[in-house]
Amino acid sequence: MVIKLKQLFKKWNGLVYLFAFSIFGIQGFHVSAEEVLTIERKKALIELLKKDCGSCHGKWLRGNVGPPLLPGKLRNKSRDFLIKKITEGVEGSEMPAWKNNLSKAEIAFLVDYLTISRNIAQKSAQIIINDTLASR
Repeated sequence: MVIKLKQLFKKWNGLVYLFAFSIFGIQGFHVSAEEVLTIERKKALIELLKKDCGSCHGKWLRGNVGPPLLPGKLRNKSRDFLIKKITEGVEGSEMPAWKNNLSKAEIAFLVDYLTISRNIAQKSAQIIINDTLASR
């Protein structure tokens, strides 16, 4: 099992976060049944996050003009708070409102991706790295 996971992580390096979604069954993201996002749309949203959000929050989302968007930095923020910030934007700052560009389900996906799945993916990757180092 661990060897297969290592191979998958190597093979799907760019999609490690989506892989974590499927392993841990994170689907639906607390949205209504009317709008279920496809894998393709989720990939597009992750790209949007990297490119559009990354232009202010930094390439690795560690902060730049905007604050960091790392799970540890978002830990004390409620899901509703983060959804509202993305939906409405932040008045008097560079943070735009996304309510006219993204659906509620898409915004919820981004919040869950930032707070839940990236944390799971990072922990999974660390387990594999530790296992690889231990087997040398």
